[in-house]
Amino acid sequence: MEMNSANRFRPIVIGCLLIGLLGACAAPIGVHRVDPRSVQRSLAESVLTSDRMSAQTRNVLRIADLEEDAAQRPEEVIALVHDILLRNVRRGDPIARQALISLAELSFRHASESGDRSYYLATALYAWVFLFPADPALVSSPFDPRLRLAADLYNRSVTLAFLDPDSNEVRLRGGTIALPVGDLEITLDESSLIWGDRMLIGFVPVSEYEVEGLRNRYRWRGIGAPLAALLEPVEPDDRRDSYLKPSLRLPVSALLRFDTAAARTSATGRGKRIRARLELHAAADGEQVEIDGVKVPLEMEPTSSIASMMAEENPFWRDLKHFFIGDLARERDGLVSLEPYRPGRIPVVLVHGTFSSSSTWAEIVNDLTADAEIRRRFQFWLFDYNTGNPIAYSASLLRNAMEDLIDSLDPEGRDPALRRAIVVGHSQGGLLTKLMAVDSGERFWRLLSDESPEEATLEPENRVILEDALLVEPLPMVERVVFIATPHRGSYVANWDIARWVGRFARSPITIADAALDLVRDDVESESRRQLARTSGSIDNMSPGSRFLSVLVETPVDARIRRHSIIAVRGDPDLEDPDDRRKASDGVVRFTSAQITDVDSELIVHSGHSCLQHPWTISELRRILLSHVGLVRRGPTELVLP
Repeated sequence: MEMNSANRFRPIVIGCLLIGLLGACAAPIGVHRVDPRSVQRSLAESVLTSDRMSAQTRNVLRIADLEEDAAQRPEEVIALVHDILLRNVRRGDPIARQALISLAELSFRHASESGDRSYYLATALYAWVFLFPADPALVSSPFDPRLRLAADLYNRSVTLAFLDPDSNEVRLRGGTIALPVGDLEITLDESSLIWGDRMLIGFVPVSEYEVEGLRNRYRWRGIGAPLAALLEPVEPDDRRDSYLKPSLRLPVSALLRFDTAAARTSATGRGKRIRARLELHAAADGEQVEIDGVKVPLEMEPTSSIASMMAEENPFWRDLKHFFIGDLARERDGLVSLEPYRPGRIPVVLVHGTFSSSSTWAEIVNDLTADAEIRRRFQFWLFDYNTGNPIAYSASLLRNAMEDLIDSLDPEGRDPALRRAIVVGHSQGGLLTKLMAVDSGERFWRLLSDESPEEATLEPENRVILEDALLVEPLPMVERVVFIATPHRGSYVANWDIARWVGRFARSPITIADAALDLVRDDVESESRRQLARTSGSIDNMSPGSRFLSVLVETPVDARIRRHSIIAVRGDPDLEDPDDRRKASDGVVRFTSAQITDVDSELIVHSGHSCLQHPWTISELRRILLSHVGLVRRGPTELVLP
């Protein structure tokens, strides 16, 4: 009788299964194509970026038959890997170097899962010994990905070891902490918390924040926990730092400096006492630190600091408030610095436009300060003002603020860099900027009165206000000005009915209004008095045909001062064609209004009026600043990476 086909092959199948079980056959060997990005992600992952450890650490665990135990008995596995390190380091086996990284990763994961912060410090110790071996021949190749992993594990562990979860601030402190390899005695370097005449406080871990509103995020890679610090006077009544932006955050890096020899001994032994010094380093003081005679870059992140200090209330409501209620909205002087004063750095004063504030400069500050040459040579000051005020009055506030700040920072005139200032203005801010660089004589005064300043009968306080605003001379400390999308001949938007209606609600300061009326009080029927009655501040000043602008555009910039123009134009009009040229605009200012003759450089940016974020604008400003100190003179559209 014949067997059917199923019965015929059954013994063969059973036999194969038995042979496989008896032979303990492994999975088949082979390869197959996958997305290269998947392979790259697998090779680059670590405990810092995923739920799995790095491929090298997984290799160590598999070789030691500890992969399954690592999650269930982490402290035992860490001790066993430490024993692997001890056995191999004495023989000089390369696996000892890998064991250091594996110990760092295992300790970091255990600290994250258990909340035992001593393992974060153990992570930092193992990473430190990997980064700074006793034998220079063991220093990893710059192509070794473990080098960056060790630095990242160290940096993150130092942050988390001192992080207060309730306040989300890093609390730097000393003390003795028991580690798996011995007692760690930390000494806090109190002197590093003092920066000049200020104390660094309120340390925020920038690695835990997502930056919004800035296109580029810059981080200087190196060693140290990147933080952002607030500053307060060492003496509570000290007001010398009143020029600083109240929300100023200084980029700093916390370095846990191990006694390297003791750290090496402890990392490769047990029961030792380890000493370490906790230091704080401000970006403003330098970007490197010396460790064992070697210059090592510090990890810093300026972008998060800039974003946190320039974050403000809802921009729309803020700008409405500043426009409509005049000086009532201003809580402090309008000129502030983004960093403590350091001699030898040239001021760059940034002046925003109408319905705007100093936060509009955040993108430019972020990109420019990423350039090492600019960081070393310039300091950035921001001028906030109420954009509904008469332009001449706002300019007088800027002029007085610059003079007062420079005199207070350098009363004896020992710092020549402070007298080489660059003023950059956008839109209405460009008009304020020009008023820092011209000699008006009595031209503006004569717009209000036929009497000379000497003949006019005025209250003393009114005379000071009017002379400051109307009798303009170039500021001696200004060497260069930059106009960006500036309505030198007015903005056509200012002639729109809605703009004039809105402008009527802006409140000019009572002081300037009273002073102007005081000047014409005896001439009831004068045209000047009638104009004052209907003037609505900056909107009226920027109307095409405005008497104020007619005088300003005809008043040349002082020959001593260099000047540059950046003009925004929507689309791609043919500016050689008279018709296209007449129509070209940025949506607020026509090209023919923004263009002026006799400038050292002119750049046309294809953008709307809000062109401060345009790469060409930023690149051109970088070029202008560097040329100011005699460095590179690149073209405005040439790519220059910071």
